[in-house]
Amino acid sequence: MSEKQGWGNICERVDTCALTGAGAFFAAIDKSEVLINGPLWCYFYALRHLEKARPDMYTRFYGSQPDNNAVIYGSEEYVTQELQRMLEDGHKPSVLLLESSCSLSLIGDDLAGMARKLELPFPVVTLDSGGMVGGFAAGYAKAAKKLFAQLLPQTATAKPLAVNILGQSEFYLQGAADTQELKRLLQLAGYEVLCTPGCECTLEELQKLPEASLNIVTNAELGLPLAEY
Repeated sequence: MSEKQGWGNICERVDTCALTGAGAFFAAIDKSEVLINGPLWCYFYALRHLEKARPDMYTRFYGSQPDNNAVIYGSEEYVTQELQRMLEDGHKPSVLLLESSCSLSLIGDDLAGMARKLELPFPVVTLDSGGMVGGFAAGYAKAAKKLFAQLLPQTATAKPLAVNILGQSEFYLQGAADTQELKRLLQLAGYEVLCTPGCECTLEELQKLPEASLNIVTNAELGLPLAEY
């Protein structure tokens, strides 16, 4: 594998890993939280990127911190401990993303099963990061589609002049400022913007996505997979 295809580009230069992209999609959802099942290196790498747009991201971004043996014997002990700590501390996010780093995803741990055992009082979306096979955009799109499949109505009646803006992220380029301007222009033209996934949206707004008459894709690498879904 060449350096351009491998980690040289993903972790050090012009891109970030899929774990970061997935975390970024969920981080933009109001009152959401993210639990990274992976080593501290992956946790702090993703957190450093997300804190550039949201300095308070550390208050709802956690890590399971498994030891080296977890790569062989599994990480359930560490994930369960962190989820139990969240319960004891009174956490009740609008939605929790539970995702594995690329190394932990090799094990094939049943993250959804771990969450079900605890009967958590909030929705949980689970995801293997896919960090070895994609960058930020791949993780963003994978996380979005997993949430859509799990938490969105599968049918809805389209509303006239209602649109979604797909392909924005406040953690990508000038996403927050661009989204504000796009929404302003569309509203001036008489359109109702239902949702802008990836930029300051609520879970309730996300659940209105199927009601749009039109999906407007901005950054194709982020938004086109969502529109196709």
